[in-house]
Order: sequence, then C-alpha cells, then structure tokens
Amino acid sequence: MRYKIREILLVSSLYDYYLFEEDGRLYELLREEYQVLNLSQAPEITHVTTGSEALELAVTENTFDLIITTLHIEDMHVIKFAQMIRRAGLTIPIILLAYDNKERKELIANYDTSILTEFLSGKVIFRLLIGIVKYVEDRINVENDTSLVGVQVMYFS
Repeated sequence: MRYKIREILLVSSLYDYYLFEEDGRLYELLREEYQVLNLSQAPEITHVTTGSEALELAVTENTFDLIITTLHIEDMHVIKFAQMIRRAGLTIPIILLAYDNKERKELIANYDTSILTEFLSGKVIFRLLIGIVKYVEDRINVENDTSLVGVQVMYFS
C-alpha cells in the first residue's frame, strides 16, 4: 500500500468533538483497535473548531493526509470550508460526517456536495473512523495495487 494516512485534521464544534472523544479516549481506542487488527501505526489526530484555523494548518503545515469535518464548524458553512481548501490548491480528501439522514438530505438538496470526497451519516464512533481511514487509503491505492501488484477488486454500483 503506497498511500497511508498518518495525519488527520478533524474539524468540528466542541460539542461534536466531545461526542467523538468517547470519554476522552478517542486516540487510545483507535490505537488499541489498530493493534488488535494488526494494522500499522494509528494516524495522529489534530482537532480544530474553525474552518479558518483548519485552512491555516492545512496550508502551512502541509502534513495532513485526510480532513474529516462535521456540518457544525464554528465560523463558516462546511461547503464554504471545502471550497476554500480546494482554492488553496490542496487535494486532501475531505470526508463530511452528518449525524442523521435529515442533515444529509438537506445539504444535498441545497448545495453542490461534489467538492467532498465522501459524505457519511450515522453515529460516529472510533470504529467508523478506522473504516473511513481504510476506505480512503484503499480508494487512493486501488489503481496502483491492481495494475502493478495484481490485487483483485470487486466493484459495486
């Protein structure tokens, strides 16, 4: 696997971050799950509450492999945030998390969500975070893995 996610930028309100944290143990739970599944090193997570701060970190540090955001960031609409990331020339995958299908349907009905890499809804727990990381890695690595290494793939529509 050529592409590995090592650094995640998590953009959410403090309340959403509290829900993510699983009693303050998010990174610990993520690390433990990676060990149980015999996966490589768990990615580091940097959390910010505003799109402005996220954009500044993403541009200046240029170390993030994945941006995960919720609909609830403190200083701007999430679509505007994604547009600013793209205008800055960053091609980092952006995953948007919504807590229910109602939020998802409203966003899709009122905005062009094609700027996002993926849009997921449901209760966010650390196992979902592992699934997101593996999904993005596989999606980016699929062409290399199938053409050069010969890994077989099943496509679903």
